[in-house]
Amino acid sequence: MNYDKSVEILEKLLTRFTGFTDECKAMYYLQMSYKDLGNFDKAQSWISKMKNSYPECVYTKILTDPEFAKKANRAQDAKAMYYEDIYNAFTNNNFAAAQTKINNAPAELIADQKYKIKIDFIQAKLAGSTKGKDDYILALEDFLKQYPDSKEAISARETLRFLKGDKDTFSKIIYEENLEEFTYEGDKMHYIIVIVKEISDQDIEEVKTSISNYNNTFYKLDRLKLSNIYFDTKGIDQIILMRKFDTAEGAMKYYNDVKKQSSDFIKGNINYEVFAISQKNYREIIKQKSIENYKIFFNKNYVEQQKK
Repeated sequence: MNYDKSVEILEKLLTRFTGFTDECKAMYYLQMSYKDLGNFDKAQSWISKMKNSYPECVYTKILTDPEFAKKANRAQDAKAMYYEDIYNAFTNNNFAAAQTKINNAPAELIADQKYKIKIDFIQAKLAGSTKGKDDYILALEDFLKQYPDSKEAISARETLRFLKGDKDTFSKIIYEENLEEFTYEGDKMHYIIVIVKEISDQDIEEVKTSISNYNNTFYKLDRLKLSNIYFDTKGIDQIILMRKFDTAEGAMKYYNDVKKQSSDFIKGNINYEVFAISQKNYREIIKQKSIENYKIFFNKNYVEQQKK
């Protein structure tokens, strides 16, 4: 990441547009860039400005109130644990327990849109498990009306097509058209990409720091560079792009090392996937806005080929 450029852009933004809506957030990222450059005096100066101008801002509290971050993490962990209990009850066919847990879900969990969608999707599945096909179809159709752009909507539509008679829906044949867009280029430049699911801006920076520490420990001489972009229209999944490797072989060595040392790679309970990818194929997954087709291609042309 070009921290000098980041500082330049944010400094201009904060100078030209004083008091704009996301000023506190911009200050937060500016102080982070200064820290990454080793200029801690400048970073502290911006933190002081945040405290003076936006004492109640979430980003200010993250930096200045250790208890705030702990409380926020505990609250998020409590939500995740409660949802996990619902999910486990359902997947273990304990449908009555899953329904009871949904009925008694705390208000703060239901108020969190991310978890509300997940819980409503399980609720629709419960209709199929306890009431039958017709009720399942109605429940899925109702879910799609409420959340047409959710990730769960993809599975809901596939299930509906299957229930209504299109039994080839789950066949990998449906991926063949997009799979043809990928090409194996073993001797061309490669990247490593990390797809991080449902990640906040704050957490993505922590993930990047974890990866940077891993690279400094195990791949310092390669001088790998990191950047990240959003990978979905909802702004919850991101790609971390790591460049570059001269060939597929070099990228796959990194991939295999990460698989062996996953606990050193990304700390914490983060939902992520790692792939080696050529420049051309990277452009293609950005166009498709999905990793699913490439995942099939990658397993066939990279992972399976290693086993031969």
